[in-house]
Amino acid sequence: MIMMLKKNLNLLINKIFIIFKSKPGVINLGRWNIETCHKRINKKIDFANEDHCGPCGNKYFKFNK
Repeated sequence: MIMMLKKNLNLLINKIFIIFKSKPGVINLGRWNIETCHKRINKKIDFANEDHCGPCGNKYFKFNK
């Protein structure tokens, strides 16, 4: 009985230790994520301009996904 209690207590302490030691994951900010790729930055700028002002005249943005 005492051995079972000791084993369960050790498991509980280990799980608590893992929870407090673990680092928080990276938060995906989606559209507001910080980009380092120039192509993606330019795409993001074009999309933001079109969202705000609408399409510019007859200019049509064609982007590959």
